Amino acid sequence: MRRLGVRARTTAIATAVVAVSLAGAGALLITSTRSTLIRSVNDDVIARASDLSAEISTGVVPDPIPLIRGISAQILIAGDVVSSTADIEGQAPMSNVSPTPGVVAVYRLRSLDAGEDQSGGGNDEDGPFLLAVSAAGYGQLGTVLVAASLAGADQAASALIPLLAFGIPLLSLLAGFTVARLTRKAFYPVEAMARQAAAITYGDLHLRIPEPVPADEIKRLAQVLNRMLERLETSASRQRRFAADAGHELKSPVATILTMAEVAHANPQGFSLAEFADDVAEQGRRLASLVDDLLLLARTDEHRIDLEKTRFELAETVKDEMATRGPSEIEVRLEDLAPVVVAADKRRIAQVVRNLADNAFRHANTTVRFETRAEADKAFLLVADDGPGVLPEDRVRIFERFVRLDEARSRDAGGTGLGLAVVRSIVEAHGGVVSVGT
Repeated sequence: MRRLGVRARTTAIATAVVAVSLAGAGALLITSTRSTLIRSVNDDVIARASDLSAEISTGVVPDPIPLIRGISAQILIAGDVVSSTADIEGQAPMSNVSPTPGVVAVYRLRSLDAGEDQSGGGNDEDGPFLLAVSAAGYGQLGTVLVAASLAGADQAASALIPLLAFGIPLLSLLAGFTVARLTRKAFYPVEAMARQAAAITYGDLHLRIPEPVPADEIKRLAQVLNRMLERLETSASRQRRFAADAGHELKSPVATILTMAEVAHANPQGFSLAEFADDVAEQGRRLASLVDDLLLLARTDEHRIDLEKTRFELAETVKDEMATRGPSEIEVRLEDLAPVVVAADKRRIAQVVRNLADNAFRHANTTVRFETRAEADKAFLLVADDGPGVLPEDRVRIFERFVRLDEARSRDAGGTGLGLAVVRSIVEAHGGVVSVGT
């Protein structure tokens, strides 16, 4: 079954269920039919015995006894047959059972010959039989014996067997054929979805899976796949834009180094080797920083950023980063640094502080302020500057990659547009949130 497709498994299971159900229903029908017929025969012999007993009690002994619906009967007085139906005329008593006054007892016999063993297996050609025994009083106690064959009930039940043996497989095959047709029709939308999905390539992520009209499980599957395609299209678009922006950013320092090398080569006498080395080193550091940021963002996209978490003092990390900065005209205020112990990757958090500080110093007029505090089980780091601020519509966008709100000034200051994107990636990898306030 595991090797079959969904349609084949559904058809096979449905056919098996129908076949088993019909077989069970057929067995129940045979049993019920036989039981009903036997109960009818039982009622008939009891009613006939009661009628004959009542008739004899009035002083009338019918001779011969009328044969009604094939029910044989005998009337015994003192153990001798005094009257019987024509079909058993002259036959010995059908049973030697003594009757109980006021009660009609019913027995099952395999033969109407009282001399035979009734407990043995097998029946005679007309058996088995139901025998009703009733007492009848007129002058002296008499016995009424009424018997009817059960062969008709058995034959009627047996006659159903070939009909069911032919009908059950036929109905099962019909049910299987119907289920196969219905499942094939039901899977038309799935086949259309599969064809469309097979046609979608990396360059065709704008295409969508057709959604069936009925609001059923297949339509929900199509909607889920389309939402997945939307995410893939967005991700692919971001990757293409990221690759283009990264190439552009990497091109700038490389072009600068090549230009300086060409100038030095063309005019070696008028070019200072020390200045050339300093310029190349500066562009190299810029290039290395850019490559590090790109690698970090790539690992973040793949959820592979490695964090070496330790417990450390966040305020001390801020102070250490500020101590390594060179002299600046911007005033740094650290008086709001409260002791806060965090469990995080110290090197990555230091990078967050450094990038936020670079951004703040780039846009501040006179002052940059740092604040740390703890609330419940959360740590907060605030970096504020007295610069022009960020417009509300740009407060989310600035954390995207290669976004510069002031393009010219950022390039002059050496910014790549990746600093805040790196901050968001590191903070989110730690389970935190970064945002811009007023």
